[in-house]
Amino acid sequence: MNEFLDYQKKINLLIARKSILSKQLNEKRELLNFFTQRYENSIKARLVLQDKAQKLQKKVEHCLGSLVTMALASIFNDPYTCIVEFVKKRNKTECEIWLEKHGERMKALDSSGGGISDVASFALRVAFLSMTKNARNTIICDEPFKFVSNDNIPRCCEMVKMLSDERNLQFIIVTHIRELIRVADKVFEL
Repeated sequence: MNEFLDYQKKINLLIARKSILSKQLNEKRELLNFFTQRYENSIKARLVLQDKAQKLQKKVEHCLGSLVTMALASIFNDPYTCIVEFVKKRNKTECEIWLEKHGERMKALDSSGGGISDVASFALRVAFLSMTKNARNTIICDEPFKFVSNDNIPRCCEMVKMLSDERNLQFIIVTHIRELIRVADKVFEL
């Protein structure tokens, strides 16, 4: 009879252990379902964000590219076209800015010449400010056209004036270029 009671105890312990393990298994299944659902929702959210990011990137590409291309065309007789591309590198999205002329592409600031780089850089600042919701529409520049040839400086002056009027921007420019000084609304000599 003792032997029977020992087996009965062992069976009761095994039944109790099975009950505890079943409860733990159900808890783990619920946890797995919770995290599986969370993972699936994260994937859906990522897809939505990627779609919105791509649409925003297209707008930024157009805004930056068109303004820089317009600025270059207003200064130079045989201008470059500005191409802005967002590319994935090292698991990150990077913005690449190219200048293209006669089908040949080059990095915007590498080998296109100082004057072209000056104008492109100036136009990029204007485009960036135009895309932000900044209450102060002021751009401060130090010698923005220092490498532009003298024969193109009058066009730079016209471009600055046009951008100021069209985009309601105020430019504070430090310069030694007399033509820029002459078209300024206010001049402070130091």
